[in-house]
Amino acid sequence: MQPRTKNKSKTISPWTTMIPATVVWLLLLLVSPLMYTTDLMDAALLPRQMALAISLLLGSMLWFGLPTKMRERTFGLAPLNPILISLGLLASWVMASVFYAVNTAEALNEGIKQFMLLAALVLMLTLLEGRREGIIIMVKIILVTALLSALSGVVQYFLYLPDLELTADNLYRITGLFAHRNLYSEFLFLCLPFCIYGALFLPGGWQRLALFTTVFILILNILLMARSVWVALFAGFLAALLLVLMNRSQFMMYRQLLNRIIRLVWMGLGAALIAAVLYGSLFSFDAFRERFQEMTQRQYGTTHSRMILWEGSMDLVRSHPIAGIGSGNWKVWIPSTGIHDELEARSNTRIQRPHNDFLWIWTENGSIGLLLFLLFVVLLFRQGLESLRHAAHPHDKWLIVLLLAGITGYLTISVFSFPRERIEHSLLFMAMTAVIMQHPTTPGQRTSRNLLLSNRIGMPLILLSGLIGIVITLQRIRGEREMKAAYTYIQNADHAGVIRTVDKAVSSFYTLDLFSTPLEWYKGVANYQTGNTGEAERSFRNALADNPYHGHLITSMAILDEERGDTLSAIEKYKEALTYNARYRTARLRLIYLYLNKGEYAGALHQLTYLKPIKTDRYYDTYVFRAMKGRMNQILQALNEPDLLVAPYPADSAWLRGMYSAARWAGKPPELIALDDMLLKMGIDTTGTHQQWRMQLMQKANQFLQGEESILREENR
Repeated sequence: MQPRTKNKSKTISPWTTMIPATVVWLLLLLVSPLMYTTDLMDAALLPRQMALAISLLLGSMLWFGLPTKMRERTFGLAPLNPILISLGLLASWVMASVFYAVNTAEALNEGIKQFMLLAALVLMLTLLEGRREGIIIMVKIILVTALLSALSGVVQYFLYLPDLELTADNLYRITGLFAHRNLYSEFLFLCLPFCIYGALFLPGGWQRLALFTTVFILILNILLMARSVWVALFAGFLAALLLVLMNRSQFMMYRQLLNRIIRLVWMGLGAALIAAVLYGSLFSFDAFRERFQEMTQRQYGTTHSRMILWEGSMDLVRSHPIAGIGSGNWKVWIPSTGIHDELEARSNTRIQRPHNDFLWIWTENGSIGLLLFLLFVVLLFRQGLESLRHAAHPHDKWLIVLLLAGITGYLTISVFSFPRERIEHSLLFMAMTAVIMQHPTTPGQRTSRNLLLSNRIGMPLILLSGLIGIVITLQRIRGEREMKAAYTYIQNADHAGVIRTVDKAVSSFYTLDLFSTPLEWYKGVANYQTGNTGEAERSFRNALADNPYHGHLITSMAILDEERGDTLSAIEKYKEALTYNARYRTARLRLIYLYLNKGEYAGALHQLTYLKPIKTDRYYDTYVFRAMKGRMNQILQALNEPDLLVAPYPADSAWLRGMYSAARWAGKPPELIALDDMLLKMGIDTTGTHQQWRMQLMQKANQFLQGEESILREENR
């Protein structure tokens, strides 16, 4: 009788091991990029940051919870190569700016966001290591994400936009599940490399779905008219063409596959042509011409605005060249450059980003941060080119070509937009990076690496970044939700409600709202409106620590100084507020009021030149009259002519305001225009016996004005 043998351990099917991997891929590339809620001011940014943090937490917990054999077959090892090291150094440097940033809450949030993206990359690398099926699953999930994103724009157009008529304006308003039309178009573009790969190599129905999605995305990107995406499409196509030509001997070996690719290219061009003809027939081809013209015109439009933003950013680079101003602090510092005046921004408008990720990194993290980012990009392209040279399978070759083209497009978009801020864009960029990093760079090697990152180290770090990300993001979500309620209380003048909600919103991780306004400022204004000036001043001082370059805040502090009788301090604060935004009307009017009360009529007139007449402004006409009347008295006394001092002159408000308006239209000093008209009314014209005396008077008055103008310029420096 044969002895009974022990039961052999059950073998684990490869497809069984892919179930936990698929769950992680779904969390990273489907759930995180599409999270959306209208409870917040920005319906996408913080929800997707929270989804990423939860995905990292669940992914790492899955590694801890799986049986050993399934864990080893599900999660490989991430290569600890220079690409990963450079990205880790960049994330660490971004986080280090917490120690010198003006607003530490924004710096901390940006730092943990970069660490979470680094953790996402490591998690993707462990899922891809040595597993071709991992790439297939990843491509399929991104394909579904791309299709849902594309369809969301169509659904939005027909269900949610108030005007169902097919108009150019309504097409411009399509945002899908994203915060802005450009971000929507950019995300669709970043899905294209994976969709095209699926259209070439996925089997059966997946291939047809990928082909449909590719054509659909191309048509949408033409109709959405995002110029940065157009440039990225062109740059990506050139990059792919160049890579194929550089390795043409290898690609020519696969004639059948090459013919399929050529057909796909023709289909893409056909889709673009159909979209262009459709748009032109429904609306006008002039729209395309205007969009192309705006790309080259620096005198107007968004190109002009971007040039001003970049000039202001370079001012910050020159003032903080090495370490930068601190992560997440560009929006805090940029008013100090005075570009609001050049952009003719309204007083309640706050610029949030420079629309150039390279400049954004340079300003916030200095030359060190920019060099680390460029090092990462160079190393990534170097590995991609090496992998392309040594890839044995045509699928791998074309995948690398498409990914390098996609990365080229991402970097092109980064010159004109801000994909680095957005979680969904960054996750697709990390997915491209992960696939390239896990491809061989030398024959016979599965991956290129000298060292491996142990999961016993990597997974706890991923878990930690997810936990910290959840804590920080949860506080920011709570704060933004409370501030959305606070804005309603502000509109209803419910000051108690404002104070209550701001107290709930503010935390160590959330101190500025979506417009870079300190939360404490809202509380201070509410306290001021209820007569509690002591609490108002305390809130304003707290707000000043969070954003010292906020014009509204500086103006509020000036008003308190003014009410205390500290006129000199109030004037200095009003001037400071106007350096941050020269078109802040409230600060300008209050400064004029103080000048008038001090009898400094020249200063009042100088400040009035910055204001445009508004019919609803009851102060403007009054201040013009007071300034002109006082100024004319000063001029006549300076001329010291007895006949003029005793002679009556038209001093009614209508005449003085008329003289001021005429002077603005003529571009001349209003005092000279008024004096000239007064002399004419007195019969002292430009002919006869009074001619020489009149010329001497006007010359003397002009010299007096020039002397005071130089004093004003010195005071306003």
